[in-house]
Amino acid sequence: MVVLDRLNQGYSFSKNERALFHQVLRTQYLVSRGFQMLADDTLRPAEWKKVRTYAKDNIDFVAELVLAEFRRWRATGSSSLQRRR
Repeated sequence: MVVLDRLNQGYSFSKNERALFHQVLRTQYLVSRGFQMLADDTLRPAEWKKVRTYAKDNIDFVAELVLAEFRRWRATGSSSLQRRR
């Protein structure tokens, strides 16, 4: 709820909020990628290490994508967020 309130009001995150937001995004990214790799039968130790490293090193980029998608969703007044493929 804090994230939505901050986005609705246009405020920036505090240091702690940003750290928590990044952790949630990183977890969501890793879970979704991990399950997809399992479903595709491509989950191998070396590939998983690359995914974990990417999630750690590029979380600011992932966060910007998620926030941009959320802002687009709010601007259109859609009733649900939809994943683009």
